[in-house]
Amino acid sequence: MKPANYNQTAYSPSDITSFFSTDTATDYYAYSTRREDAPMLFEEAMMSYRLSILRDVAVTDSPEVTTAETISVDWGQRGIVGDNALQPRAAFVIEQILPELDSVGLVSRLPQPILMNQGDSCSKIYRFHKQYLTQTIAYHTKLK
Repeated sequence: MKPANYNQTAYSPSDITSFFSTDTATDYYAYSTRREDAPMLFEEAMMSYRLSILRDVAVTDSPEVTTAETISVDWGQRGIVGDNALQPRAAFVIEQILPELDSVGLVSRLPQPILMNQGDSCSKIYRFHKQYLTQTIAYHTKLK
């Protein structure tokens, strides 16, 4: 991976948000191969499907003192793999790895992403999502 150039180091969180928030990927990639997206899609989809774990991805600031209280989110989502735009690719990847699963049905049942509130601290987001996760796990347990 090449080091960032001057222009790249000058990007603000809102610049990064504008680059990534419209992308249909589950993570910010510094691809080492073109196939890097497949394992990320599979991992995130299966963690959500099997364990009700929703992965966070966010763009934050970089304050002098970095704690959960001082870092604020510019943009972020929990469970981005549930986005309708990602479902066809996620289903294709799952079909290739575990053809015995109903991949289209599986991804259609993934929860829709939860948008984080701009300006919230990481601490505040964690407290909200911890409550949500507890409710989701309780619901998922009842379904089994």
